[in-house]
Amino acid sequence: MARPIAEEDEEKPLDPAAEKVRRKLIRFMIVNLGLLFLALMVVIGALVYKARNAPGAGSVHAGDVQAPAGAPLSGDIVLPVGAKVVSQALSG
Repeated sequence: MARPIAEEDEEKPLDPAAEKVRRKLIRFMIVNLGLLFLALMVVIGALVYKARNAPGAGSVHAGDVQAPAGAPLSGDIVLPVGAKVVSQALSG
């Protein structure tokens, strides 16, 4: 009983209905794994694209004003001809 008989080790062929279901499941698995791999490659590609096209750490954005702490800020705002300032607000 420790060793099965050689005839019991051999797999018996599946009936046609079970074989059809098995083939459908294999095809379903292959399609889903392919889609998963494709989606993973798109995400990795997007990460590489973002990393390569990221602005440098030393670049200053238009809204970032760098001034010494406690120093008053001053600047000019260019307005079109005929425009007037109706109100203003401080943020930050």
